[in-house]
Amino acid sequence: MRKYLIYLLVLFGGAILTQSFQCASMNVSSAKNAIKQKNYDKAIQLLDKELEVNPSSEDALDLLYQVYDATNNIDKQVEVLNKLDQVAQSPKFKQLAPAYKTNLWVKCYQNTIKYYNKASESKTFLDSAVYYADKGISLKPQSTLLYPIKGTILETKGDEAAAIETYKEYLEIINPIIDVMKSKKIYLGDNTDKVQSVLGKPKSSVSSLRQGSQDTAIVEIYDIDGKEAYLGFLKKFMESSNSLYSFKYDMPANWSDNEKANTEEFDLSPLTRLAFMYYNKENYDLALEYAQLFQSVQPNNSDINRFIIGTYQKAGKTDEALEKMKQLLQDSPQDYQTRTTYADLLAADGKYDEAIYQYKQALAVKSDFDFALHNLGSAYKNLAAELQKKENDKFDKDPSYTRDYTQVKEVLGQSAEAFEAALKTERFANNIDVLFELVNIFDIQDNKDKLKTYLTKIESLEKTIDDEAARYNYYLSLVKVYSGLKDAAKLEEVQKKLEAME
Repeated sequence: MRKYLIYLLVLFGGAILTQSFQCASMNVSSAKNAIKQKNYDKAIQLLDKELEVNPSSEDALDLLYQVYDATNNIDKQVEVLNKLDQVAQSPKFKQLAPAYKTNLWVKCYQNTIKYYNKASESKTFLDSAVYYADKGISLKPQSTLLYPIKGTILETKGDEAAAIETYKEYLEIINPIIDVMKSKKIYLGDNTDKVQSVLGKPKSSVSSLRQGSQDTAIVEIYDIDGKEAYLGFLKKFMESSNSLYSFKYDMPANWSDNEKANTEEFDLSPLTRLAFMYYNKENYDLALEYAQLFQSVQPNNSDINRFIIGTYQKAGKTDEALEKMKQLLQDSPQDYQTRTTYADLLAADGKYDEAIYQYKQALAVKSDFDFALHNLGSAYKNLAAELQKKENDKFDKDPSYTRDYTQVKEVLGQSAEAFEAALKTERFANNIDVLFELVNIFDIQDNKDKLKTYLTKIESLEKTIDDEAARYNYYLSLVKVYSGLKDAAKLEEVQKKLEAME
């Protein structure tokens, strides 16, 4: 079960204790005395009576909220706060109502997480988790944090229809942000320099350490199309670069500056859930719609790109996908990310020569683009396999034919160059899959020195693999390598490790 960390919102203002009021009505004065005596039922009767006569009484609503807070009646607290928020006229209550809402929202958030995490004890706790999520959402419907959690809880309950509706509600809130990012060509993961090259210098910025870590959150404030935007960048400890991960735009007028500046991850998981759920329903058009919406703000996400390609293939629409990509590139020929996705589609369709050309075009724009380098290596390797198969087919038809693998080895050499370049990028540094690809290539090429170099590197990474499934696959790959090299001692050693895992 997915766990969520408690999100600690920086509270502002806090809950201000009610003080004496001048010219208080008899009902309000009597209710105060009842509250002091903890006679809450009497206080509620008096305050309801006052609100029948004066429904806009800030004092009565304030006291009523405190009574329901003392009796832990969340439903009534939400109801009273929404009324107080509507009628507040005095400066005091215009400040107090949002503060109350924030405090109660935090309580609802924490209870949502608490009961969700207790579901391992009993599934009935999921109902409580949904209840508190709903109350939190009703208090702050524009806050994005609770929708993905609520959707996950509903999926855990097995209520897929309700989960879909929740994710769609979330999408309505984030759509304006996605529209801005698409129009400005700003992507999650962009650094401050890239964003400033598009939006110009921010109006202001502030940096702070993230709670519980040594990472730094940088918030830059912009005016985008006449509306205020707060963009959050994460700079991890000991790293020089930062990346965009939070985006707030056109926020409610009653949000404080602290609430606007409080960074929240721009969560795209509801889009992936919608895409997968509709894929499973064989509604490939909707699956693609949500996946491509995700892709529009995070185009270099390899998982979503593979999903899109696979969905087009499943729907029998590969040609349509390629045509769409072509049109996009005509409008934005320098868009190396879209061009790489286009190349991925070509490679998935077995058009390796065309894919290789497109990868090279992408790299001509950004020579160190990690995905293009990695996938170029894969395309070359697949092309080499295709060329090898052609030679073998000729031999099968005519045993007197002498197979010529010269071109195969040349193409494998180009594959190795691309994979080695990918290893130099931050994303693929020490990537075990890439290292195994290189060992395989240099084994075929009989390049013993390079084979030994990369195999030694692979062996040194064994202790870094924590995931059991990944470790099992790692040992399986080593079995193939040692078998091919006829290294009996190492083969026996790794086979014992595999047997110990079974």
